[in-house]
Amino acid sequence: MLVLTGLFSFFEAVATLFPSRGGYADRAAIIAFDATTWSLLMLVAGVVMGLIGVGLLSAHPVVRAAGVAVACLHAVSQFAGIPAYPMYSLLTISLDVVVIFALTVHWFEPDDDAVGDTVDVTALAAVRSVARPVATAPDR
Repeated sequence: MLVLTGLFSFFEAVATLFPSRGGYADRAAIIAFDATTWSLLMLVAGVVMGLIGVGLLSAHPVVRAAGVAVACLHAVSQFAGIPAYPMYSLLTISLDVVVIFALTVHWFEPDDDAVGDTVDVTALAAVRSVARPVATAPDR
């Protein structure tokens, strides 16, 4: 999802940089920056989001935290583009919220019995989501 949002940001930058190619945005309506600066920022944001999205395949907690931080910054930055292209900005804000939710809802925390073992994080998370402990009544 982060790679997809990064691609959207990249294409947003290209569409704003080259308005003669069927551009749809009001370039003067972007808040706080001129259109060229906004395009370059979104171009960099798209590339960074794409790289972090690919880095998430390693399931490293630092990359996950970087993904949450970049998605938060990207969502906040999209508010500046709402006057120029409201539907597109709201779409990317909602995608950023979904990415933040996906990265934070199942944050991996190792068990005490798994310390020192090499454990596949994705397999452990899948097992945890499927196999929930069943409460049983105590024997009398």
